[in-house]
Order: sequence, then structure tokens, then C-alpha cells
Amino acid sequence: DKRGIDYRQNAFARYLSGLMYEIQGQPNDAFIEYVKVTELEPGFATAQDDVLRLAGRLQFRQELEAYAKKFGREVPPETPGAGTIVILYECGLAPQKVPDRRLPIIPTYVRRSGRAAGAEVVMEGKALARTSVLNDVEATMVRTLDDRAAALLAKRAASIAAKEVVAYQ
Repeated sequence: DKRGIDYRQNAFARYLSGLMYEIQGQPNDAFIEYVKVTELEPGFATAQDDVLRLAGRLQFRQELEAYAKKFGREVPPETPGAGTIVILYECGLAPQKVPDRRLPIIPTYVRRSGRAAGAEVVMEGKALARTSVLNDVEATMVRTLDDRAAALLAKRAASIAAKEVVAYQ
């Protein structure tokens, strides 16, 4: 936050927060979180549906109209007495931190992506839903380290220089 880096906004955390607000009976707060998710991940259809559904339920007529136009879709129908199943799927491995091949005094990450790219919900042979990536932990870690590379290099160089001065004295 201090550096103003926008990728620290985590769509997954926002979506999970929205779910928790909704479960606790706080639809206004859930609506705000879902809207933020659609700003962070514009193609995430599930959050779009949630925004439209809650805008309708909360009778936010202007917001409902604006978001329906923005998303190019209508409010998804709600079936009375029906429930919702939410599946949170964690997939893959975090990258491994190793010394950089070109400059071993600073670290780098080696990707360790697994074979699975997501999951699909199938019932009676019919595909009902597919998971979506809301937060790529691997990419976030790589970007964070890349953003800090210059500072890390300066810190390591100062450390080496200080050790050499002490050794010389």
C-alpha cells in the first residue's frame, strides 16, 4: 500500500469477503465487495451475477441498470428455496525462491506450475461450472520480487561492502 502497487488488491480475498458478508446477512457490504471484484477481474462472470442479483434484491435501480448495461447481461433468475454451492479451489504450487543465475547475490523465483489449470463441476455427466482464477499467487510473488529487485541489490551490495571494510580493517 505504501508503494501504491495496484496488484496487491486481491480479487479472491474481496470475493471471499463478499461471500462472508452475504452469509452474515449484510448484503450492502457484500454488494460493495462484489463490485470491487468486477473492477479487479472484469471477466469474472460469477461476481457480475452477484452484483446484478444483489442490486435487484436491494432495489438499487440505477446501479442495476448501469451494471446490466456494463456487463451486457440481465439479472440472473433466482429460484425460490434454491441454494448456492460455492467451491473454492486452490490449484498449483507457489514458486521456489533460488539465487539468480546471472547475479547470485539476489534471489529469483522458479515457477513450479502443476498440470491442473482448474476444476470443472460435473453432475450426471453434464458440466455445470468451471473454476476461474481470481488470484495467481505465483505471478503475484514474481511481480513483487521483481519490483523489489533494485532495493535488494542495493542492500546486498552495501552488506558486501561493509563486510569488506571490516575485513580490511
